[in-house]
Amino acid sequence: MTAPDLTRRHLGRGLFAHPLGVNCGASGLSQGTESETDDGRFLDGLRRAVELGANLLDTADSYGAGRAERMLGRLLRGYPNNDFLVSSKVGRIRGSAPHAYAGRHREPGSQ
Repeated sequence: MTAPDLTRRHLGRGLFAHPLGVNCGASGLSQGTESETDDGRFLDGLRRAVELGANLLDTADSYGAGRAERMLGRLLRGYPNNDFLVSSKVGRIRGSAPHAYAGRHREPGSQ
């Protein structure tokens, strides 16, 4: 059995990503049988993933009502000169606001 190739992949235009992304959704769990993750433990896990080469971090505004994004911000502040790639998504509509994911609402988070 050979070891998997975990070198960063070229995504184009100078972007390179580790082949395994890190899902930041666990920081926002607090419903049903799932328990909310302790902030310190979650950040320790993210830091360990970064130590092992991870640079693709995935989040969403619906993960813990923004908690995952705040935790990710705490992590990124600790690495001012980084090459992280942050992916996100929209589409899980909550509440009664019409067109919550209309273009003008998405733009601030995509900068």
